[in-house]
Amino acid sequence: MKEREKQKALEKLEKLTEVGSLTVGDSAIRRALWPLGLKFYDLWCAKRAGRKAPERKDFRPAEMVPLLPSISLYSVEKNPQRFKIILMGTEFSDSAGIDLTGKYMDEVPGGDMACLRAGWMVKYCEPLLVQGVPLAWSRLDYKRYDAVGLPLAGGGGAVDKFFYFNKFYI
Repeated sequence: MKEREKQKALEKLEKLTEVGSLTVGDSAIRRALWPLGLKFYDLWCAKRAGRKAPERKDFRPAEMVPLLPSISLYSVEKNPQRFKIILMGTEFSDSAGIDLTGKYMDEVPGGDMACLRAGWMVKYCEPLLVQGVPLAWSRLDYKRYDAVGLPLAGGGGAVDKFFYFNKFYI
């Protein structure tokens, strides 16, 4: 039953969001990722170590140096559910023309669709990949981006943070 509920929620999400494509599932994500995105995804999978998702403490910045400019980290707040941008990599800030560190996703223009995607990822504790997303909150709105979202579980197993790893293009 839970699998059916998850699939229905994913179908609804696909209809609501304005992305070129939305991908879930390990093999599908692997096929669609760009090389640096795949490197980060493989690191996340290795850190998972048999769990549904790794914890934030499993990652050390020193092992991710070439990846850091493309990483953003979000915290998950409950009641009401909100997503706070804890860290935004320099590639994201430079490409968007704005640093959103410290802001909530729902405060960013166009962030409502990103909140829907993040909510799905948090609820089901599964990675997702979006491709062809318009950079709606930037004055550089001619750009699009791809992003792989990777949940991070807290000590109790519930998602309390997540990464997005981004690639920007015209």
